[in-house]
Amino acid sequence: MKKAIILPIILLLGVFGIFISTPTVPVSGASVTHYYEDFESGLSSLWTATGDWHIEDNATSNYPITDPSVTIPSGTHYMWYGDNTSGTYNNVSGYLTWGPLDLTTIPGKIEVNFFGWLYHWNEYLDVRYSPDGGAWYYPFSGWFAAHTVRFSQLSFEVPHYARTSTFYFQFRFLQNTMYGESEFGWRIDDVAITETPDYSIEFEQLGVKNALVDETRSLGYSIKLLYSESQMTQIMVNITSPSSMREMIVLEDVTLSSGEKWYYSHEYTFTEEGIYNITVYAVDELGTLFAESKIWEIGPYLVMHRTDSGYFVNIGETPTMEFMIISFYDVDTIFDINIWVESAIGGNHTIYQTQTEITTFEEFRFSASETFLEKGSHRVFMNAVDPMGKNYTRFEGYWEVGPYYFSWVENIEPYEERYVGESIPLNVFVEARTATSGEIDIQVEIIDPDYFVERVYEESALAFPPEEIWNQTVSYTCTKAGLYQLDVLMVNSSDPSEFWWSDRVSWFTIEELSLTITQEGHYATLNEEETMEFILENHYGYEKEVDILISVETPSNNEVVLHEETVTLQTGEMWSLTLEYTFEETGRYVVEFQVVDDTGKEWLEDSWWSIPSDNTTTDTTLSLDSPGFGLVLPLLSVLVILVGSRLFRKKR
Repeated sequence: MKKAIILPIILLLGVFGIFISTPTVPVSGASVTHYYEDFESGLSSLWTATGDWHIEDNATSNYPITDPSVTIPSGTHYMWYGDNTSGTYNNVSGYLTWGPLDLTTIPGKIEVNFFGWLYHWNEYLDVRYSPDGGAWYYPFSGWFAAHTVRFSQLSFEVPHYARTSTFYFQFRFLQNTMYGESEFGWRIDDVAITETPDYSIEFEQLGVKNALVDETRSLGYSIKLLYSESQMTQIMVNITSPSSMREMIVLEDVTLSSGEKWYYSHEYTFTEEGIYNITVYAVDELGTLFAESKIWEIGPYLVMHRTDSGYFVNIGETPTMEFMIISFYDVDTIFDINIWVESAIGGNHTIYQTQTEITTFEEFRFSASETFLEKGSHRVFMNAVDPMGKNYTRFEGYWEVGPYYFSWVENIEPYEERYVGESIPLNVFVEARTATSGEIDIQVEIIDPDYFVERVYEESALAFPPEEIWNQTVSYTCTKAGLYQLDVLMVNSSDPSEFWWSDRVSWFTIEELSLTITQEGHYATLNEEETMEFILENHYGYEKEVDILISVETPSNNEVVLHEETVTLQTGEMWSLTLEYTFEETGRYVVEFQVVDDTGKEWLEDSWWSIPSDNTTTDTTLSLDSPGFGLVLPLLSVLVILVGSRLFRKKR
């Protein structure tokens, strides 16, 4: 995904004929901050610091930042790797760690942002993250020198494999021992985890599709919003023909709620021979352009299939495979045909090779055999090449060579979060990937967070006919917070030395309270009444008694208590309250949702409202009908020639 400026992009695309109307696009930004730390109120329990990491108050520091050209990102406090009495540091290395943080409920693009200032290049800093506090990953390619004359902001995107409920982010300081100590060390401020919109763009077609000239086909698309809040989205579908003619099929402004999918399908007639490119665009409120493309190849083509239903075979057997090819060429054509098998341990073996003429629009059928001498999954491929060198290759399924058994578990997703005390129904499946009957012993084991192994199910001498699927539901109650793992062991009853393990299934159990504030927008007018919903859910494995306090801080710094209550929640129970509030001042209001449990642990969720002084909201809309665009369009036409395709980086 590449950032872009929304209106210039839309206008520039219009210069090239991609757009055929004048859409109205909002220019208000869109992002959500899920975690933030400015170090003004001390370190929360999510932070740990070693070495010389500490919070420094610039107002009282013996070595303050006094350069007028240097601005502290916020307030007067920041984290400093240094000693306030000497201006240097006493330890050659130290860690500042943030976590564990739960990123599993954030659907959009996640970024980590922070401000850093490394005064001398003699020190090195290391920024890294971990999905679980174990393996660490380095977004900036490992160690890097970060000498700056002032605070500089850095950011990186969190990849999907790291979006766990136990995400850790760490600053690691290391003295360059070649040069020894130097003053000031490393300063860090305003660390945040933010979310911006992302979209999943899907096509009804998969891969390259074929059609004949003047043939009409059905095309379908979907766009799903991956973001915590609703988003006004401009959606466009453009089809570019082989002669570079562009046709706009869809142009809509739609408001998508979080997780909502937009669907569209239509009939389209391909009138030229060659490659058609179909591109779906989505533009969010930040002006970020998302795009995904597929192609249709129009003209003569082949349809190739493996037609037999064979899937399982025992080692040493020689099954026969059936194949079919249909030619959609204008005349009968000679093709070079090859069939090969990719073995389970690597390497290809050709099992059929011929050159033959295929009659247009008729089925050409043939067969081929292979003796399988290795256990595992073997892949079958078809290939045909016409006289002009055009190559057609298709993957045509697996042969599972056994005997062996395969197991999987349903009702639990990898690294899914469940509650302590919750009984989880685990659906265990075992499939006999064999061509003959057999008997196996099945054992289901669960490893708890303390690595204690418990056998929760076992059965001996279970008879399995070929291709049989066995299922058993095992209920298990998690009694601890942490990582649980499940294994399925399958043992040949007649030969215990032959056994198979399932892929390990892992999930987390958590003890936590979740707080949510729901409201329609963040802007209102003076003396307007707005509605907010407050939701609290108990994710502990036992009942929790908590004190609830909901308050509003007004622009004049007065705190207004909206609601106070003590409640007892059972495991999984949800408490909710809807409140209405009238804004009697202009400026910024801060809404706080505070919960304290019987041990003194505190949770806080906040939100905000902005009341403009002119009784209008701050949402602004800019359209092609606005004054001045008549002068801008010629300039944009020149600009697009200069920047060319750089504006069209596709999101993958």
